[in-house]
Amino acid sequence: MNNRLALAILLAPLAAACGKPYVVVRAANPNPFVRPGCKLVVEDVQMDKLVVGGKTDAEYFADKKPEAQASYNEDKAAFAALFRTELMNRRGDLVGPPPASGDNTFVMRPHFVFWEPGYNIGISSRPAEATVVIDVLDPTGQNILDEIRTTAKAGGFASGSKMRATGEILAGYTARYLKDRFVCAPVD
Repeated sequence: MNNRLALAILLAPLAAACGKPYVVVRAANPNPFVRPGCKLVVEDVQMDKLVVGGKTDAEYFADKKPEAQASYNEDKAAFAALFRTELMNRRGDLVGPPPASGDNTFVMRPHFVFWEPGYNIGISSRPAEATVVIDVLDPTGQNILDEIRTTAKAGGFASGSKMRATGEILAGYTARYLKDRFVCAPVD
């Protein structure tokens, strides 16, 4: 795990305690999200840099039996779908699916970068934990304007249900960032 990700994971609870459930890694200045009527298209969740409990996603996947591999892939697909759906439910005024069009339409590229499935064994347990990195790009989709990191935890017994729950929670945290930063689309 790189140092920036480790730092963001450590700082996420502190940021949440301070009122914001996300950490701003970088923010364009001046704020480019001010012109009324802006839109944000949300790309599919990227998982190419996913680390699972200290292993690469490929290493974690390779250690599983075929049935568990299929279940794990379904869980990741559900995480991505729930993240997008929940984000659209919360900010449908601003968020839509690709493609981007127009000079006031920005691109969100979410990256699922960390997953710790947690455990629940008798009287001992550890919640699952997921981290996403959100890049917000200019209308061309080439230049990163803002980058945030946010982490969520969820308890329970099944890894898949915990992954789905963290996807919904992370979408809520991301919607909070959008509320705070995208003044071009005010929320009531």
